[in-house]
Amino acid sequence: MRRSFAVIAVIFITYTKVIGQCWQSVSPGHRYIQTMKNDGTMWAWGFNGNGELGTGNYVFHDIPIQVNTISDLSSVYGGVSHTAALKSNGTLWVWGRNVDGQLGNGTTNINPLPQQIGIDTWLTISIGGSSTHGIKSDGTLWGWGSNLHGFVGDGTYTTRLSPVQIGNDNTWISVFEGVNNTFAIKSNGTLWGCGWNQYGQVGVGQTGDSVNTMTQIGLENDWTLAHTGRTHTVALKNDGSLWVWGGNTYGQLGDGTIIDKNTPFQIQTDHAWISVGAGLHHTIAVRSDGTLWSWGFNTNGELGNGNNDDQNLPQQIGSDSDWVSVWGMYQNSVAQKADGSLWITGTNVVGQLGIGYLSGPSNVFIPVSCTPLGITDIADESISIGPNPTEDILYINNPEQRPFDLIMYDITGKTIYELHNNVTELDVSGFEKGFYIVMVHTETGNKAFKIFKK
Repeated sequence: MRRSFAVIAVIFITYTKVIGQCWQSVSPGHRYIQTMKNDGTMWAWGFNGNGELGTGNYVFHDIPIQVNTISDLSSVYGGVSHTAALKSNGTLWVWGRNVDGQLGNGTTNINPLPQQIGIDTWLTISIGGSSTHGIKSDGTLWGWGSNLHGFVGDGTYTTRLSPVQIGNDNTWISVFEGVNNTFAIKSNGTLWGCGWNQYGQVGVGQTGDSVNTMTQIGLENDWTLAHTGRTHTVALKNDGSLWVWGGNTYGQLGDGTIIDKNTPFQIQTDHAWISVGAGLHHTIAVRSDGTLWSWGFNTNGELGNGNNDDQNLPQQIGSDSDWVSVWGMYQNSVAQKADGSLWITGTNVVGQLGIGYLSGPSNVFIPVSCTPLGITDIADESISIGPNPTEDILYINNPEQRPFDLIMYDITGKTIYELHNNVTELDVSGFEKGFYIVMVHTETGNKAFKIFKK
């Protein structure tokens, strides 16, 4: 028996490596997630009422599914209810909600299938609530869609059904769009913004009036990124310093108060940061030491700290130090580790957690499987295990009565259960909620099951 366990251990290592390293890029939307795997395929899950998943229909999905309607992608961008992607040749493709012309195809017709917009080539795209921005390969900035609060930044409040150029500059290098605001950075490091400003979230030193022209934020020239939630903005500078401004009702600015601010304000001055994301009313970030932190609104567990209390100061999540990237969603937070594994916390009413069923929220980060639940690493097909997910009993279906050994691991690889005799069921009612790997070894092969315990 000792020899067969060694074989199982090797297979498990290979299996978890696949789980951890398959996610190449991630772009969470409002209530759904778009991703690309290392093989260039696009996968998505969550809300799909506007066709934002790009599957050609309006069916929600509670586990990652491959989107086969488009290929040869270099990047994908999720928004509130519409999605964009760039192909390897730089062409722009869009799908989803279009009531405000946010697809940029000259109409207001919803479209659940990817559609090419023009023949120009683009460097990057950013998706907002009901508008879209992009930088073309010549460095010019373009916007389209709803312009209710000056979202587009072209100096008007006129809805744009097709892309319009923002100003005449050709030195734009990055653009970041949120629910109600747009920010962009030029090659000289200056930061510019526009849109809704009721809480001072544009950062121009005033509160109330919308800003319908791309306006420089301060005089600094060392900005690297800016992300905005519904009422607040978070940004990083070249030196890793973290800056915040806008609404602070739930402590989302992380300065220890609930006071709004209408100009950039540095927090956590003794630390450097490498990634930051803004959710609806919460913030998530990674320090330069790889630790994960969050603060702000937490009713749905979006902070991932194991409770549902709001926080007005950054709070460390766990003790791991291998986090590299984070994203804020409507009522979720998404984080990625250095091994490529993807983790998510928060609400799950439309399948955002990607765990295979709809449920109440999770207030701790759980991993997103690279393969659908129950997919095997390969091997003996004569034995199956279910139901999956399960609450109490796992039934082992072994119709040919083959001898087998079974080892169960938690998501970290720790062995939590072994059995060497044939059984028909396994009681997991006392196990904690989360993912587990069940390895079954028979004389004809090995089979890996990824199980979720509710």
